[in-house]
Amino acid sequence: MKNSPLLFSRKRTSNRARRNAIFTLTFYRHQGQWVFDDERRDIFVEPLVCGADDVFDVISGRCDDDSIDRCTVNFSSSPIPGFALHATCIGPEFGGSRYSTADMTPDAPFEFWLCPALFAYFDRAPKDLYVQYVSSEAT
Repeated sequence: MKNSPLLFSRKRTSNRARRNAIFTLTFYRHQGQWVFDDERRDIFVEPLVCGADDVFDVISGRCDDDSIDRCTVNFSSSPIPGFALHATCIGPEFGGSRYSTADMTPDAPFEFWLCPALFAYFDRAPKDLYVQYVSSEAT
């Protein structure tokens, strides 16, 4: 039987095509703040500030149970089935990007800032950002 060129192609893909479309991170509480590490990208104890910390209080369930101190999420610039949050980029700010979401507050959009660590995952700030809740842990 002849090998299908579709299954066994040696065609090289671009760096962009090999990049993940969905990323997974675990955020944890450190000295009263949500932070994350990503050893592959040389990021350690990177804090969430300026509203992004509030987003994780809601997504993790910490706003209802302050013993929750870890939260794992998937995130992508494309919709993920069962996403918990969809945010839209408002524009650049202080080297990072400001986002807005209607998924946090019923009366008005909620705004938050993502620091320049965002660019360790995306070449530029994605127009849309989707976050899918995976799990939370309490100690």
